[in-house]
Amino acid sequence: TEVGLRSTRLKTINGTEIAIPNSEVANSCIENISRRPARRAEMNVSLVYQTTTEKLQAAIEIIKNIIATEPTTAQNEKIVYFSEFQASALNIKVIYWCNEVSLSKFAEIQNKINFQIKTELERAGIEFAYPTQTLYLNKN
Repeated sequence: TEVGLRSTRLKTINGTEIAIPNSEVANSCIENISRRPARRAEMNVSLVYQTTTEKLQAAIEIIKNIIATEPTTAQNEKIVYFSEFQASALNIKVIYWCNEVSLSKFAEIQNKINFQIKTELERAGIEFAYPTQTLYLNKN
């Protein structure tokens, strides 16, 4: 970041530099994401329609426990719930906050959590869904 007499130069998250006239900066609301206390992670976990209600509830508990045992998420709010019936899946919405604001460390933690979710759901015999379509042919 470089503040000049006429403009302010900023680097975007992609690494490019942009120049903004100071008059626009002064009249704008600026969000400083580097000062946020946590990063938000949000994902959908989609399970096959053959998943029983008991296994669906078990999947929610497994995911909640994995997130709760991660030290960087332990003190933050965690939201895990059966959110919707999709065309080819039962959807579980997962939202949690991580105290690690560094993008690379946040990505490592998210990677770790995702692998744990996959491993534990597979161990419990809970299948992930993928887009499918069933066709019924009528023979006359």
